[in-house]
Amino acid sequence: MTHLKIKNKKASGFTLIELMIVVAIVGILSSIAYPSYTKYVQKSKRTEAMVALMQAAQQQEKFFSQNLRYAPSATALGVNTSTENGLYTISITGKKSDGTTCDNTTANACISFTLKATALASQLHDTDCREFTLKNTGEKKSKGVDSSGTLNSANNASGTCW
Repeated sequence: MTHLKIKNKKASGFTLIELMIVVAIVGILSSIAYPSYTKYVQKSKRTEAMVALMQAAQQQEKFFSQNLRYAPSATALGVNTSTENGLYTISITGKKSDGTTCDNTTANACISFTLKATALASQLHDTDCREFTLKNTGEKKSKGVDSSGTLNSANNASGTCW
């Protein structure tokens, strides 16, 4: 009689408990990493506003050197009112020597300007830096939004955004 030896093979693979532990760990790591990632993406997209404002300021200085006044609007300056990827809208406000807003006539020469980039689209979720301003003096400011959704410069230091 021949005896057959039967070897006990141990089952290989993962148990349900091991699999659930891995899923829980991945879930915890994801809940920490995803908000950090989205904040990083928002922060990186702020450069689009900064670049657009700097380019518009450069165009303003060129306009001034040719016309001895600043352009009162984006149309007069010939710059786009939207940034390259449509994340911000650009506006220009010119001021006369008496402090009133100037128009497109040369009789009302603009002696100063303020450029503003306001968030649109996905950048509306960036509550820290919703609006950027740049003046002809080089002054840079930014505004965030408070819990009620109101623009507020008090909750934001310009150094954070610029």
